[in-house]
Amino acid sequence: MATGACGIDCSVCGLHVNGLCSTCGGGTTQAAREKLDAQHKLLGMGCSILECAAGRKLDFCSRDCLDFPCSLFTRGPYPYSEGFLHMHKRRRMQSDQDKSTDPKWPRETDEFWDMLLARNPAEVCRDAEVAPLDRGGYNVKCLNENWIVELETRTIKKAYGQAAGDWDRLMPFYILAYLVKADQSRPSGRMVSPRDIMPGLNYFQGMHSLDAKPLEEFFGQDAALFARAAGALGADPTGQGDASVRLWLFPKLPVEFIFWAADEDFPSRATVLLDDQSRFLYPVNVIYKAVNLLVKRLVFTAKNL
Repeated sequence: MATGACGIDCSVCGLHVNGLCSTCGGGTTQAAREKLDAQHKLLGMGCSILECAAGRKLDFCSRDCLDFPCSLFTRGPYPYSEGFLHMHKRRRMQSDQDKSTDPKWPRETDEFWDMLLARNPAEVCRDAEVAPLDRGGYNVKCLNENWIVELETRTIKKAYGQAAGDWDRLMPFYILAYLVKADQSRPSGRMVSPRDIMPGLNYFQGMHSLDAKPLEEFFGQDAALFARAAGALGADPTGQGDASVRLWLFPKLPVEFIFWAADEDFPSRATVLLDDQSRFLYPVNVIYKAVNLLVKRLVFTAKNL
């Protein structure tokens, strides 16, 4: 009997024994994907914990998630005792205090480098659609920029081009996460609202929202400037709204923006669309950060045209 994404052995779980939950295995398994697909067809939503684990490309919450235990466990019917959850929360907090890392970079950076170095380079190139470097590493295309990933020195830097503030500072970690988590999943080309990516969990809201407001505030009535800024980053027009574009944030992660300029009757409005397979292409807990950084990059580019 498999262990579920929640980290509980299904053979001893009361939810499974009583017929309330079927076995699924780790969040990255084919069984997990099949269970989610079946739940969406039958119930219109999936198990919130399995949705989260699959979206973050984690096998087992209790082993792999740095946020365990989260509110999904304290609110749900899972057979973890309150004392067990409090113990793990205290251990996680103590671990966070013991780690002295650059605050500009996530605390798991070293672990991600270790995971990348453990991967087969040929599989990384295949799964992430990146090119190998002769000296060991990868050439990753983000937008119309080439980024060089050097394994020996554990560095990621832009090959050339204009310095872009926060973009240059934060993108290296997002590229690292992309390379580590890439598998053989592919985008479908169907661009949907973020709320349709994980409908059972409705993940992209609150602190995880994709924030297009800076586009509305900066571009206002100027849809042409928005289109020019996006074009300077390698965007393809998609023919919606007053201006709309599709940008490839990573080789397998498209992001579409639709912009309506302000007029005498309505304020400006911008929306973000993602490929409906996005949760399998990139960790959802990093997608919103990377997309919001892309929004800032569009504004930065417009200011420097």
